[in-house]
Amino acid sequence: MEINEIKILSVGVDIGSSTSHLAFSKLILKRDERSASRRFKIQDRKVVYEGTIINTPFLDDTTIDIDKLTGFLKKEYQRAGIDPADIQTGAVIVTGESAKKHNAKQIAEALSADAGKFVAATAGPNFESLIAAMGSGATARSKEYNKTILSCDIGGGTSNIAISTNGEIISTSSISVGGRLLGIDSGGKIWRIDEPAMKVMKHIGFNYKIGDRISKEDTEKIAATLADVLFEVMTRPANSSLAGELMLTDDLNFPSRIDEYSFSGGVAELMYGRNGYHNDIGQILAKKINSLTPKLMAPVIESVNKIRATVIGAGAYSLSISG
Repeated sequence: MEINEIKILSVGVDIGSSTSHLAFSKLILKRDERSASRRFKIQDRKVVYEGTIINTPFLDDTTIDIDKLTGFLKKEYQRAGIDPADIQTGAVIVTGESAKKHNAKQIAEALSADAGKFVAATAGPNFESLIAAMGSGATARSKEYNKTILSCDIGGGTSNIAISTNGEIISTSSISVGGRLLGIDSGGKIWRIDEPAMKVMKHIGFNYKIGDRISKEDTEKIAATLADVLFEVMTRPANSSLAGELMLTDDLNFPSRIDEYSFSGGVAELMYGRNGYHNDIGQILAKKINSLTPKLMAPVIESVNKIRATVIGAGAYSLSISG
């Protein structure tokens, strides 16, 4: 008997610069009778479990704690009541500054070995932009309302940008702008400086080091510079020297018009009013970005999924992307 419908359980795991979490999705695939090959197409997606969000654990500045991550993952499976053997597809995504850590590849391998079958184990910046746009809801909205939407997912280490038109992503880009690039405790003491933050400080003329105390005024200047360079990439081909230093991909290919803008990621949660301080510049960066949104040439709409955009994209859309 020919099978015309398949139900698949998928998982998305996101190991980011600031946070790590996972989501489980149920996918329904139906055979396309009109296709010459009669291949299966995804008919429906439903997120069935959105996991706990934890701070990504580090052993030191260059090493992520794999044991803590795998332990966290196993507990999440137990909370969801899901056996790893039941997972048919999904993706482990090591994103942002976490992807630059020396054991990033081992993390993806360790987690995918414990968590089931995966179609992707790591994500480059363009792929991350792709799944964030899908997971945020921007791509689906572009199809539903026949609009061209520029979506920007702002995490701890990178901002991943995509342009969606009528349900298709036509261009992606990524730049090192994020809320965790500079870590500052409640007393103003710097405990973390990632390389992109060092480039920004050098551009401004600052020479701060880990352990130094930084004024609120200087912190705001760094965040404002990051916001400015992000909007440069979002609104036109970037040609400033700082944008060139921070960009991880080529420029966007801009269409004739953008109908809407949307933001997702952890910084977007702060932009839309969620409270939270994580000993970094996330809150200040969110305020600086909000101050620039009136300059955009189209309305800003609130994403369906914000901090969970990447993890939902990895779980619910990785099969679409991989084919």
